Amino acid sequence: MPNDTQKIRVAVITTGCAVNQAYSEILMGLLTTASYELVENPAEADLIIINACAIKKPTEDRMLALIKRFSERKKKIIASGCLAELVPDRIKKIAPNASIIGAYNLMRIPEIIPRVLRGEIIELLERQDFEPLLHPRILLKKYIGVVPIARGCVGHCTYCVDKRIWGELKSYPKEKILQEIRRLLSRGVKEIRLSGQDTGPYGWDLGYTLVDLLRDAVEIPGDFRIRIGMMSPDTAIKIIDDLLDLMKHTDKIYKYLHIPVQSGSNRILRRMNRKYTVEDFIDLIKKIRKELGFDTTIATDIITGFPGETEEDHKASIE
Repeated sequence: MPNDTQKIRVAVITTGCAVNQAYSEILMGLLTTASYELVENPAEADLIIINACAIKKPTEDRMLALIKRFSERKKKIIASGCLAELVPDRIKKIAPNASIIGAYNLMRIPEIIPRVLRGEIIELLERQDFEPLLHPRILLKKYIGVVPIARGCVGHCTYCVDKRIWGELKSYPKEKILQEIRRLLSRGVKEIRLSGQDTGPYGWDLGYTLVDLLRDAVEIPGDFRIRIGMMSPDTAIKIIDDLLDLMKHTDKIYKYLHIPVQSGSNRILRRMNRKYTVEDFIDLIKKIRKELGFDTTIATDIITGFPGETEEDHKASIE
């Protein structure tokens, strides 16, 4: 452990979605505020924090291999993020000397570090409320500011571990989000990315909608653009008319929508417990094209090889 005159050097390794990137930015801001020194090279660090995603199996396996390698080199490690929430037992098995701090406790890491450096192995996996807004923050990309607007979702898809980690929809207060946007813009950010597990139902639990948030956001002075994060087709359908009307009348929102269809087969969508049909999705895309034109970017995701999928189901997705 460093002596009293040395700063403790910490390396933060991050994988995963835009929200997880934002969490690491906040963590690094809190570490700097607490007088820790951030280093890029893990070999130079007194402590390594791995804030890792676990939504995709290859990423999970890669991060576990990395944790194991650092553990074998006798490095002090904190495993955090969704990986810590989802597979703590796997982490303990491959790295018995690693501390495990779940995603809900990420912002407590600075206060925990001295104990870890003294040799304690700490596990914090209890769920506690938190808001990742208006904290010290180090931007990983100078001109891009990711703003988490909610966690959790209103769906219950059979394949998704996000629900196990983040639970039901918890929207963050609109005024705090607007404050965070203003704060990022004052630092020179030019692109605001509104993010969450599903941005479509934002605000439903608070009595307003994503469109209400966007209407206020585009009124903020400055030269910037807003990019809307992924929304499920069933939640997008409920707000699409108001959303398209707003997008047609402002140049501050990118003409970009990410709406994952997941399968072109209604049979597979039912097995996935998705709350829409292929026909619903097609109607949604036609409406977007009609209102915003064909120069609008529409991104989607498709899962192939879903359990029970037939060749006919697969061909339906291709079509």
